[in-house]
Amino acid sequence: RVQVVGESGDGIEALQVILAQRPDVAILDIQMPGASGVQVLREVKRAIPETIVIMVTNASSPEYRTCCLDARADFFFDKADEFEMIRDIMRDLLIRA
Repeated sequence: RVQVVGESGDGIEALQVILAQRPDVAILDIQMPGASGVQVLREVKRAIPETIVIMVTNASSPEYRTCCLDARADFFFDKADEFEMIRDIMRDLLIRA
């Protein structure tokens, strides 16, 4: 069962929510106001390395993919043609839990 424990309107709020709620999975967009998704990713992985972070973007250049994976993102998806894969990943994670 998936339960949404928080949402945010910007990167700063996203980081606060993630650190307070300590979710099993966080889905972040690369481009967010306040703090980029990559900045949030780095902070989350530093503070709560066990949180699975899924990065999504419309700017899916190889450089962004590499940057996110180097920052320890667990998954990276292009919203344009890979967004549906999030559902499959979530299903797989639930089965493992």
